[in-house]
Amino acid sequence: MHASKLELFAVESPTLQFPSYTSLTVAECDEIQSRLASHLQLAGSADGLAIVMALEQAADPVPHMNALDEDFDLNAALAAAGVRELESVLINWHRFDDIDAIGRDDAVRHFLALWYPTAEAIDFFDASCRWVVSIGYEGEIRIANFDGDGAS
Repeated sequence: MHASKLELFAVESPTLQFPSYTSLTVAECDEIQSRLASHLQLAGSADGLAIVMALEQAADPVPHMNALDEDFDLNAALAAAGVRELESVLINWHRFDDIDAIGRDDAVRHFLALWYPTAEAIDFFDASCRWVVSIGYEGEIRIANFDGDGAS
C-alpha cells in the first residue's frame, strides 16, 4: 500500500486503523502477470504494460455505473462481474507489478481511501485472474471475464 494512502487515511480518520492488507511479492506479481497474459492470449513474455493495454481492450464498459457517483458501491461492480462469494480481493496499482490483497468488506467500506479519483486507475481481481473489475481515472467501470480457455 502506498505510504501516501496510509498517511491520508490517518489524517482523515484519526480514530480508525487502516484495514489490514498484504503486499504481494515480486514472484507472486509475476505469477499474476503470467495468468493474465494467458487469459489475454498474450505471449508468455508480455510485460505489465502490454497486459494493461490488452486488458483495456478485453474489458467491457458497465453502463450507468461510475465510481464517482455518490451512491457507487464496489459490491455492485463486483456483482456485475459475477463475483458473489469472495473473502478478499487483489488490487493492482500499476502494471500488475504492485499488488495488495485486502478483505473484500474492507475494500468496499474504505473504497475512497483506496482509489483517488482522477489520480489513478485501479483493478480489482482475485488470484484466479478469471475476472477483473477496472476503475478508470474518471470512475468508469470496465469488466473482463475469462472462460476456462483463456478467451474473454
